Amino acid sequence: MKLAGRVAIVTGAASDIRRAIAWEFACEGAAVEAVDIKPLVNTVCSVIQEEGGRAEPRVFDITDQDAYRKCVEEVAGAGGKNRRSGQQRCDLFLRGRSSRHASGRAGQWEPFRLARL
Repeated sequence: MKLAGRVAIVTGAASDIRRAIAWEFACEGAAVEAVDIKPLVNTVCSVIQEEGGRAEPRVFDITDQDAYRKCVEEVAGAGGKNRRSGQQRCDLFLRGRSSRHASGRAGQWEPFRLARL
């Protein structure tokens, strides 16, 4: 298992490619925190868990800065500490973007600019 002992956050984990990535991370041994605004992320995590993987769902909008920050802090805190630096850690972070924001007015990109760590 290439990712055993690693901690991963995958946003947009209820849809297509990011769901597959969350699955693959878990199959390779990572503890996955699957984030999505869609409650379907609960089902995604249930399937991963039924297959022996470690995945926890988090349903919220990543443009909500407080919820986003809380998630990252909780995951990093639960992930243990880096052996070298002693800092809390999150080993893998995949932040996707929603296709609903992929075209249209320039202002539609604003939520992704705001949703930074």
